[in-house]
This record gives sequence, structure tokens and C-alpha cells, in this order.
Amino acid sequence: MRILGMMSGTSADGIDAALLDFTITGTNLAASVCASELRAYPSELREAILRAQDPSRTTANDIAELHARIGNAHADFARDILAVASADAICLHGQTLNHLVREGRTIASLQVGDAARVAAATGLPVIHNVRANDIALGGAGAPFAPLLDVMLAQHLAPVALVNIGGLANLTAITSAGVTAFDTGPGNCLIDAYLSDSSGGQLSYDDGGALAARGTVHEDALAELLADPYFAAAPPKSTGREYFTLQWAEAALARAGLTVAGSAPDPDIVATFTALTARTIAEACLAAGATRTYIAGGGAHNASLLAALGAAGLDIRPMAELGISADLKEAVLMAVLGFAALAGLPATVTDTGATRPAVPGAIALPPTAPAGALAALLSAPPPVFAAAWPTPLILTHRKDPS
Repeated sequence: MRILGMMSGTSADGIDAALLDFTITGTNLAASVCASELRAYPSELREAILRAQDPSRTTANDIAELHARIGNAHADFARDILAVASADAICLHGQTLNHLVREGRTIASLQVGDAARVAAATGLPVIHNVRANDIALGGAGAPFAPLLDVMLAQHLAPVALVNIGGLANLTAITSAGVTAFDTGPGNCLIDAYLSDSSGGQLSYDDGGALAARGTVHEDALAELLADPYFAAAPPKSTGREYFTLQWAEAALARAGLTVAGSAPDPDIVATFTALTARTIAEACLAAGATRTYIAGGGAHNASLLAALGAAGLDIRPMAELGISADLKEAVLMAVLGFAALAGLPATVTDTGATRPAVPGAIALPPTAPAGALAALLSAPPPVFAAAWPTPLILTHRKDPS
């Protein structure tokens, strides 16, 4: 079964795609990466997404228009990939606009990007809305990364796998089991501050260069760390709509620091970077894992990686696990698509749901014949299903056809 996984993460910088050809071999799952690519959003679209993630700056019309535009962006990207490599189905995450949590309970998680447009453009069934089933059963709708993390790295326990996008999420695999949750901000505060203070000229700290020039404001860092989210016990999840620049500005103001200025302040960038590093490192160490694999945009921030190392973590490249740091989440989406079509659960940790849920809904293309859905769904051999999640053996194919 060949599935194109497509992911647009909390950094809202574009779409990652990976097409995997899955084969069940006993109690293992082999997957050949037939094609992979990253495609950035146009700057205007990214700005529209970031505005829409702020409830005070968006309207229902804005959200509806983004649903169509992001759907079209996925459709165009999928068509380009399918021109060189065939697939049986697509699994897309969509762009998160709001992950609404109240009093520790996830109320809803909204991802936009019209799956029907992707199905119509490609003629393929599209698995989407992958968080909704877990939320419907009382879960947080997150995290799903532990499914892939366990398949890739369970044999290395104790080990931590962290994805640093707009937010940061951790999977810790130890003798005590698997722990996973959002640790808090990843790059979101750094990116938002740089965009705001540079008048839109900067959107991220390239390589961590600005943070390297700055000095951490310890009083401000203490105010940021005082937020109750960091002390809350997992399972827990959060979103950009919680860790906003306004949230950070209020904490900095309590420490006597202002973000006002006509140019980015390296000290503020260093302080936000320290917040990300401290919350990730403390979560990893508390779980009993020091060996840590980093994925996402944060894997390219040398200052952040150095801070994580200084905090006591043994930072390892994702390449040791046979996967690119930039494409890990796209591979995860392909694995979630496989799970959906095989009727297998997507979660391996306690999300708060009453039971594990098969992920997603399926959008069929408008011309799908009768019986198309039944032909697509296939139960795996019982021995494989009983061993799920099984080890994932990744290879990279030179011929994508």
C-alpha cells in the first residue's frame, strides 16, 4: 500500500510530504520512501494563517477562505508528487488554527485544508481530520507522534524524541513505558517576535544566530516559566493560541522588560530560546531520558541545540534513525494513513480517551465507484495487529515509480 503523507505544522511555514510504500513482513512494517519534498507557503498565505490563529484578528470568512486556499495548496503539491510516483491514498493533517483546551480538557482541534479538493484533484481517497476521533472519546487529540517514535526507537530505550516546530512535543520511551506531551513553545515565540520587531523582514532566527549574540534575561525567563502549563502533569496539549506573543510580553513586562523597539533585541531572542530549551530538557530528564533525537525546524537552530546539550541532554541527529529531521512528521502522516486503512489505533500513550481510536475520516474523490471504500480498507494479519505498533523498517528508493 502506497500512501502520501502531508503535514503542515505549527510553524505554519509550508507543507512537508513523503510517499511511503508499506509492506507487512511478519510482525514488522517495512516502508520504502518513494518520494519526499518540502514546499514553503507563499509569504502572504503564511501571514494569513498566523493572523487566523489569533482569535482577536480573524473572522469566520477568513477561516473559510483559508480552508479552501490551504486545500488547493495541498492539492497542487500532491499532483506534482503524483506525477513522478503513484499512490493508493493520501493522508493530510491540515493546518491547525486552534487547539482549544479549557481547564485541561481539549474541547476541539481545528485543522483547515479542504480534503475534498485534494481528493477531487488527485482522484485518490484522502484521510483527514486525524485528531477528531480521539477527542470524541474524551482524549486530547494529541500527541500522535509517539506512534512513529515507538516504531522507530523503542529498541533504544531510554530515549527521547522531540519535534520542535511552532510548539515542541516530547516522546520519552523508558522502562516505565511511553510518556508524551507538548512541552510548550518551540519556535513560535521566537518567530512571532522577530516578525513583529522586524516589520515582517524576519520570520525565524536563522541557525540561532541572533540568540547566540544575546544574553538570557533570567528574571524574564523565570516569569515565563511560572505559567501553570509547565507544572501541569501529562497528558496535556496546547497550541499557538495559548503561547502568543502577547502572553510572552505580559510575562516580560512583569520582569521589567519591554519588547518595544524598531529592531529585534538579541537578548529577547536568547530568552525565548532558553524557555524552549529549559522546558524540553526538564521534561526529558524528568522522564529519565538523556539521549534525545530532535526533529522539526528547531533541529537547525544551533543555539537551541547547544542550550539543550548544556542542560544535560545527549543530542543525536534523526539521521541515525534513518529519517530526515524535516520529514519526520510527513512520514508520521503516512503511518497514520496506514493505520486508518488497516483499522489500527493511532495512539500508544494516555491521551485521556476512553479507548484507543482509529484515526481520521476519509474523503472519496467525486468519481469514486461503488465499493471503492471497501476495496481500500483491509484488515492486517492477526499476528501483526496483535503486535501493533510494530517496528518500522525504513528504506529510501531511488526509483519512485
